[in-house]
Amino acid sequence: MSEPQFSGTKALQALAGLRLSVSSYAGNMRKFGFGKLRAEDRGMIGEYSLHLQCPWRITRAHTLVTGSNDWYLPEDESDFEKIAGESWDPARGGSLQDARLRRLFNHEKAGLGYIVNETDDLAVSGLS
Repeated sequence: MSEPQFSGTKALQALAGLRLSVSSYAGNMRKFGFGKLRAEDRGMIGEYSLHLQCPWRITRAHTLVTGSNDWYLPEDESDFEKIAGESWDPARGGSLQDARLRRLFNHEKAGLGYIVNETDDLAVSGLS
């Protein structure tokens, strides 16, 4: 019996046309929620959720907005004490990734553990 073939693009077709609604994290795994939002124990969750624990990036108009490596940098890139200090933990807030996603989503509140997209844009327009 042959192994079933998995097509990542086919599995992601459910996201086509859906709005990017929310982002959160668990450790260094970034979660993106798509579609309608609903309240969860400690935050918000979308109809569909994509969990990424691999290299990724978000670009807009061919310009890098943020990516997986920004998790390991403090919001204030000149804060060398945080970069060099072993006690700094991005899961406690203040990562460059969170700051850039808050700006992209027009979400002012920091430290919630999730970032809601407050804009009317940012939808899945294509998959490849």
